[in-house]
Amino acid sequence: MMKRFFLLTWIIFFLFDSSESATTMQEAAVHPDHPGKCYMNYMGEDIFLSPGGAWTSGDCEQITCDRRNQNSNELLLYIASCGVMGYGNGPCKLHKDLSLPYPDCCKYECSDLVD
Repeated sequence: MMKRFFLLTWIIFFLFDSSESATTMQEAAVHPDHPGKCYMNYMGEDIFLSPGGAWTSGDCEQITCDRRNQNSNELLLYIASCGVMGYGNGPCKLHKDLSLPYPDCCKYECSDLVD
C-alpha cells in the first residue's frame, strides 16, 4: 500500500511539476555498516536514507531512496532538481533561493515573450 502511495505521489509530481523540474534515477550505493539503506557522499558528508526517506541537499535538490519494487532489495535514488525553462537566453531564468526547502527554492524569473 505504501509503495502505491509513493508511486502515485511521484506520478502526480511529474504530471504537475515537470516543466519546472528535472528528475533522475540511479542505483543507490549501500554502505556495509548500514545495510538496507541508500548511501551517498554529498560534499564530504555521508548521507544514509531508509527506503521512503528523503533529504534536501544544499543545492536545491530533493533526494529520495526507494526499492526498485516490493520484492527487490535493490535500492534506487530519485534526484529531483529545479530543471531548466526556456532555451538558451530564453524568456525564463532560474534563481535558486537556498534559504527555502525544495521545490520552493527554485525561483524562475520570466520576461514577456517578444514577437
